[in-house]
Amino acid sequence: MIGNTISQSNANGKLFEDLIGMYLHRFFYKNTNTSLTYDSAQGGADFILGIPNKKIVIEVGVGKKDFRQIIETSKKTKAAYSLIICNNELKFSEELNAVMVPTRLFLLI
Repeated sequence: MIGNTISQSNANGKLFEDLIGMYLHRFFYKNTNTSLTYDSAQGGADFILGIPNKKIVIEVGVGKKDFRQIIETSKKTKAAYSLIICNNELKFSEELNAVMVPTRLFLLI
């Protein structure tokens, strides 16, 4: 962190995004029918997982999250589902077809 302009909290968030990205890549990289991309738009979701005939939008965060960041990306990609991995409790939004999953549950620790 010496000489870096981002806070420890932001650095932890970026490292956590990298961890989840590596986890998803490792799990899906041998499957030729999948893709792992991202939404480059400001405020877009962190990952878009493409599986045959479906897209799954994934947002990752160290702190508390809400459903805000997945909404626009889900509309643009016509996502079937959305997943938010964060420190919130397990929660489902039927309206958005989205699930918040606690970090510990996602990583099974």
